[in-house]
Amino acid sequence: MGNVSDGGFGGLLDQYREISEAMPLTVQCVQGPILIIIADILAQWITGAPKIDKRRCFRAALCQLIVFGPMTYFWYDILLPSWSDYLPTTAHKVLVDQTLWCWTFLSTFFFIQSLAGGMSIAESIGAVKSNLGPALKANYCFWPMMQYVNMYYTPQHLRLLVLLLVNVPWTAFLCVAQNRKRDEPQKKSQEMVEKDGKKRHRE
Repeated sequence: MGNVSDGGFGGLLDQYREISEAMPLTVQCVQGPILIIIADILAQWITGAPKIDKRRCFRAALCQLIVFGPMTYFWYDILLPSWSDYLPTTAHKVLVDQTLWCWTFLSTFFFIQSLAGGMSIAESIGAVKSNLGPALKANYCFWPMMQYVNMYYTPQHLRLLVLLLVNVPWTAFLCVAQNRKRDEPQKKSQEMVEKDGKKRHRE
């Protein structure tokens, strides 16, 4: 490996390429949880959480490490490239990505995150049903063009990194959607307690 200071940012990218080519799954399993923690903190900030739920961040990182990271690596580094003979153009790759992968990943994301959050299997399936439609609509407003640009212009070894970085605000949106309905009963209960406390204080 060369000295990073010799090549500046280009040297840093070269070192990243060398490491990602030598240990692609390891790199994915390290950078994925870090970025999803950032995304979940952003989601909690957007929803006005009084303080950061560290357990929720840990659950999200663990799900990324065990499930979402390996899934993403398998799809973008192994399966999709192996279909290059059948997907000759970038448009073909994006079409497959936005059908097979998109539906599979979003369904798995909502299901696994709900299970990790303490929901039953039936409740987790319900979370998938209620969240999948809105998430797909938002997805198709953004990801097809983003993926086309990424697959066409970005070097192979940097595509997953670009995808993960762009995925931070997107994952924040998914975290907001996934936790919104689960948090509503807790918020209503807290509001009722506060109202009851104010009422007693007046009496």
